[in-house]
Amino acid sequence: MQWFDWRWRRLDEFKANDLYQMLALRQRIFVLEQRCIYLDADGVDAITEHLTGYDGDEIVACLRLLPPHVKGPEAAIGRVAVARRYRRQGLGRELMRHAMQRLRDQHRDPAVHLAAQTHLTGLYAAFGFNPISEPYDEDGIEHVDMRREPG
Repeated sequence: MQWFDWRWRRLDEFKANDLYQMLALRQRIFVLEQRCIYLDADGVDAITEHLTGYDGDEIVACLRLLPPHVKGPEAAIGRVAVARRYRRQGLGRELMRHAMQRLRDQHRDPAVHLAAQTHLTGLYAAFGFNPISEPYDEDGIEHVDMRREPG
């Protein structure tokens, strides 16, 4: 998507307003829209890279990329979020495309794990992810663990 500005940053590289926007986007989606009561600030953000997608000065999409050995042996993708009014425009695919390229650039195509909401497994399957668990309930939303093998 050409009109979006994509930026990779570590937590300490964010300007205060941008950090606020990213966290507010995640809370709007995961806590308010999806009604999941959990601590979004889980201590992992400080050791991950964050991809943010801007429309002008507004962050409208984000995800975080965990290097191998943070939450398991594989690299992991999490907190994938797209603002409601930007959904169904390909931003989820664009986020994943950027994440997979970053992993290839930094880790030579490692195995990657993610916990997918089951209705989004098709999106992740298009990037080579396969289910590795039975569906399970996480905060009232059905999820499945998925893994992409190297290569």
